Amino acid sequence: MKAPLTVAADRWYHAACTRTANTLTISVQAFDADGTLTGQWSRSATGPRGFGSLTCTKTGTPLSIGGKLTAAGKLVGGSSDQFNGVVDNAVLQVKNG
Repeated sequence: MKAPLTVAADRWYHAACTRTANTLTISVQAFDADGTLTGQWSRSATGPRGFGSLTCTKTGTPLSIGGKLTAAGKLVGGSSDQFNGVVDNAVLQVKNG
């Protein structure tokens, strides 16, 4: 999936990725400097057998939002596909069932 929104460095965005049973939804909202919603995009995909399970086998590995970490918790600096901006109010909500 690719969003038709162009992400600019001087804007605020709300991005969400939600998985429920066999449906994955990605949504992005763009805001201007005064907080006015200027654009939004959402797309869902449904898998016939779901998208697999999310299992954390190494409970000592830290969670990373916006960048990549090694198993030792060190930042991977040479990877060019990581997020390189400011992340504010990150939330992870995991529900079982």
